[in-house]
Amino acid sequence: MSATKTVARNTLVQVAGRVLYLALSLLTTKLLTGYLGTGGYGQYNIIVDYMGFFGVMVDMGLYLIVIQHVEHAKSQADKEKAVGNIVGLRIISAVIMFAVASGLIFLVPSSSYSLTLKYSACLAAVAFFCVSLSQLFAGVFQAYLHAEWAALSEVIGKVVVLATVFVCARENLGLEALAVSLIIGNGASFIFSFAMAKRFVNFKLHFDWASYRQILKEAAPLGLVLALSYAYVKQDTIILSLHPGLKGISHDVAVGIYKVPYRLLEVIQGFPALFLTALFPFMNKYIVGKDSRLFSMYQKAFDFLVALALPMIVGVVVLAHALIPFITKSGTQWTPAVLTMQILIFSVAFAFIDNYAGFIIISQKKQKYLIGPNIMYLVFNLVLNIIVIPFWSYNGAAIVTVWTEMLVCATNFIIIYKLMHWYPKLHALVKICGATAVMGVVVYALDRIGLYFLLNGALSMAVYFVVLSALGGLPEGITARALLAKLVNKSTV
Repeated sequence: MSATKTVARNTLVQVAGRVLYLALSLLTTKLLTGYLGTGGYGQYNIIVDYMGFFGVMVDMGLYLIVIQHVEHAKSQADKEKAVGNIVGLRIISAVIMFAVASGLIFLVPSSSYSLTLKYSACLAAVAFFCVSLSQLFAGVFQAYLHAEWAALSEVIGKVVVLATVFVCARENLGLEALAVSLIIGNGASFIFSFAMAKRFVNFKLHFDWASYRQILKEAAPLGLVLALSYAYVKQDTIILSLHPGLKGISHDVAVGIYKVPYRLLEVIQGFPALFLTALFPFMNKYIVGKDSRLFSMYQKAFDFLVALALPMIVGVVVLAHALIPFITKSGTQWTPAVLTMQILIFSVAFAFIDNYAGFIIISQKKQKYLIGPNIMYLVFNLVLNIIVIPFWSYNGAAIVTVWTEMLVCATNFIIIYKLMHWYPKLHALVKICGATAVMGVVVYALDRIGLYFLLNGALSMAVYFVVLSALGGLPEGITARALLAKLVNKSTV
């Protein structure tokens, strides 16, 4: 099977899982917003983003390193040893990092973070420990081109979280119980991932300090890049939690309003990540083999992501007024989130492209060139948030997020050009814009006549892909007909 078709197959399998994951996430968000309100939902997200930052520091890019080590190992024994070493390193680093995180949160004044929030964060650290291990096993699945197990693991965890959140809301158990629900859900995901990973690589834990030094030497630049990138993406939540900006609005409410659209768009942003992780093994293979098809693959992937990003902007901007009530409890308290969503969708579109550019740089093992720029993004984002949030609160944070992603996108492609003398051609952009314009007219017209927004979105996207396929705007080897055939009969592609 060709690289294009294999990537398409892996991506379609993962997209199916991601769609289910998205549905479960929306149900969970609706339960949480209805139970906690804007303030309580803000507290919940402060916990998640705070521990998420330390989770990224634990990751150190080991997910991608697992893929590389498994693919390049000469024997099954070498694969088992490599995975055992990396899992051992992950356990040690996770225990240390989450212990530090649990201690540091108690240094925040109680006027900003309540004791309940702090204790809940300590409980959530256990949940993020489970996530950090599950991510490594997802790397094993990807290396063996069986990413469907990673998708299923995520879905299992989300189903369990949804069920436990429902119990917490019904019994009014509070924030700490919700943190426990994360432990149960992520723990279930970890157990499943561990069991399935052992089917591919029957590893045993190794605590080889000499190997750790080599792994850390390889992982440190990428780990620092990931930590910096997470910091500049998530620090707006922390700033909002300490300085809400607008008078008469509490810290927790400001975060709650901001995070409702952010959480939805965060899940949407996961779709191109699935495509990129499916692409990553082929990037490695082509780079190692100095395959002439490498730049062609880069261009196809770029065109595909742009073809996803532009219609997404139009659809969300037009339908945001229906999306926010759909994912929250009905009420005017969530109305301000509509404008926030319409702003943030532009940042997600740019993130589609700049994450891809980052993948190219990492696949070339040139992640050290991202350290300086990520420090720049961190400072840029921090300074602008401090300036803008006091005036425009959560909408100001959204605007700064868009500006930051634009800067990241431009900088990453400058780095790629300097390293590889390649830049993406824009020959498909006219066709994509034409199909997007047709879709925009359709989605707006259907919204005006009152068609239910989910049906509107599905019909509009169908029109978009039919028009784009007719214009020849999809990457070579990927057509609407081929994708449909793949879904109906696996053997036809």
